[in-house]
Amino acid sequence: MKKILLFIVLIFSGLRLSSQSNFSVNVTPLLGLSPSPYIERYYNKPFVLLTNSSRSAINIKLIGSIEGNNGLVWKTFDNYNPQVPIVLQPGNNVLLANNQNLDFFASKNVETSLNSNQKKQLFVNGYLPQGTYRFCVRVLDFFKGNPLSPADPLGCSTINISYIKPPQILSPINIGSVIGQFPVFTWATPIGNILNSRITYDMVLVKLKNGQNAYEALQNALTYRVGVILFKEDISTNFYQYKPSDISLEDGQVYAFQVVAKGRDLFFENQGKSEVVTFTYRKEMQKYGNK
Repeated sequence: MKKILLFIVLIFSGLRLSSQSNFSVNVTPLLGLSPSPYIERYYNKPFVLLTNSSRSAINIKLIGSIEGNNGLVWKTFDNYNPQVPIVLQPGNNVLLANNQNLDFFASKNVETSLNSNQKKQLFVNGYLPQGTYRFCVRVLDFFKGNPLSPADPLGCSTINISYIKPPQILSPINIGSVIGQFPVFTWATPIGNILNSRITYDMVLVKLKNGQNAYEALQNALTYRVGVILFKEDISTNFYQYKPSDISLEDGQVYAFQVVAKGRDLFFENQGKSEVVTFTYRKEMQKYGNK
C-alpha cells in the first residue's frame, strides 16, 4: 500500500514539474524585501525579477493583480498591450525598473473594485489602505498573448500593510485654556510596530482669526508656513516647553496646535498628524466673575 501511495505521489510530482517546465520564464516578486503602502512603489520601481530559462530571446509583456482582504482589487485589463515588448535574452535575469515595463499596474491600465471617485482618491492619497495584499505577476507572449510563466502561487507575493497610529495630544486640553508665560505641550508616543525605531516630531502652533477653521489654518501652516507662530522640527522628546525666545502668546487669543510624527521606513495613519487642539491663552488665572 505504501509503495502504491509513493508511486502516486511521484506521478503527481512529475506532472507538476512537467507543467512548470512548459513555461520559459520564472517570475520572482521582490516585495518582501521592501513592502510599502505607496502605490507608485508598484508601478514605477523594481519589484519583479524575470529569468528566461529558454535558449532563445523572447518578446514579452506583463500582467498583474493586487487583491486585498479589505475588498480592494487591482487587475490589469485583459486587452492591455504596451507599445513595445520587453525583450528577454536567453538565460538572463532581468530586474524590471522603469515606468514602461511596469505600466501594467498604472491607473489607466487596470480594472478595479473601486468606483471612479475612490480610484481618484486612492491616487490623491498615494497609498494603499491597511490590509493584507496578494500581489501576482505573470508573463505573456507579447504577440500571441499566451502565458510564458506559471500561475498563482508562483509569481505571487503576500505582504501586510499596516499603519502606526499618530500621537495623541495630552496637553493642552482641546477647547481649554493655557495659563502661564511658558506653557508645556505634551503628547503620547504613537502606537504600532515602532520597536527600535527613532521617532521625531514636528510641532506647529498657529494663531486663529475669528471664525477661522483650525484644520485649514494648520494645513496652510504645514504646507506654506502661513500664519505660523511656532514651528519646531525634529523634536526628540514627547513634549515642548515654550521658551523666552519664542514669539509671545497674546492674552485671550485662541490658538491651534498639532504635532506630526516621523520615522525612517515608518508609515503612519493620517501621515503622522495628531488631532488638532485649540486653546485660549491666559497670562494668569482669571479671578472669579471676570470675563
